[in-house]
Amino acid sequence: AHNKNLILCTLLMCMLYSFYTVYLFVWQPAGKNFGIEGTKTGFINSLYLLSLSIGSWITKKDLISKKIHNISFVLLCMSIPIIVVSKYISVYILGIVMYGIGYGMVMPYISSQIQLCIGDTFMNIPWWRSHPIHGNRSIQSIA
Repeated sequence: AHNKNLILCTLLMCMLYSFYTVYLFVWQPAGKNFGIEGTKTGFINSLYLLSLSIGSWITKKDLISKKIHNISFVLLCMSIPIIVVSKYISVYILGIVMYGIGYGMVMPYISSQIQLCIGDTFMNIPWWRSHPIHGNRSIQSIA
């Protein structure tokens, strides 16, 4: 069961990184249509990062809910076309925020599932345990 979950999480991570790659190639060129260039891109990137944290905050209460995952998937799928076709800066910013919230909602779930599958196995690798900084510690003692 752990291997199946790990494979599923790996596929989800690949999908999310594909979405993120498309997002990277879309948001700045679309922003140029609204005069968002140079230092102004920092403001848009800040909105994206703030949206990521809001999405993560939303899911911290209900990490397993299918409703949360469905919402995040819808937000991710809708956000990129909204960014691309927006004719108004407010709609463009809405697309950025939607993408950030969607991405932020799903990442904590995937990270927690990967942690459940992998656990402390990395800490038990002989070369890791023999390192003077990391020797004889587990992840729980570090956290």
